Amino acid sequence: MPSDEAKKLAASLGVAAMTAAAPAAGSGPSDRVVAFIREAEGGEREHRNPGTGIWSPYEDAAGKWTIGRGHLINGGDSFEGFANGITDEEVERFFTEDVTKAYNQARKRVGKTKFDSLSPEMQDLFVDFAFNLGQGFAEKFPNMTKAILAGDMETAAKESRRVKGPKGGKKTPLDERNRLTLNTFFGKAYSDYEAVNRFYESE
Repeated sequence: MPSDEAKKLAASLGVAAMTAAAPAAGSGPSDRVVAFIREAEGGEREHRNPGTGIWSPYEDAAGKWTIGRGHLINGGDSFEGFANGITDEEVERFFTEDVTKAYNQARKRVGKTKFDSLSPEMQDLFVDFAFNLGQGFAEKFPNMTKAILAGDMETAAKESRRVKGPKGGKKTPLDERNRLTLNTFFGKAYSDYEAVNRFYESE
């Protein structure tokens, strides 16, 4: 069953459904994960000029130069060639290419047959992690990956934490991504970070 968070996310972004039947093998990223990544990456408020529609480059949480919705530029080393920003159309083109790339990376890393046999939620989770971390997501989150492949969803949920926080009461974008991950892909219903942290830290 989809969580209320998943339903709300779908409605807010105009997506018909955040869940449902398993996709056809190799059919590409689902509407749900596209909506999820779009929401999690955000960027409009922080990096888009509402008057001109131009998106400016910025350094992500890892200090890598990025533009639009999480699109890495120049390997993250500089914003050369992007100093004047990019348009909404360019942002959407990069985003579509990046989500498709993440889907293909996730399917290849997990193994096409195994990936296609997973639930839609776990397929989407792997796609989001590939988008966020690249093809090396399985090495960076080995316990989560093993738990998903073994069908141990509770362990997988606990091991999906991307950052410990919020520190000093100040949340980061990854704290929010953790909360959305639990609610959207694992069927939780957390509305505050204290509840999220209690779940992660419980035995």
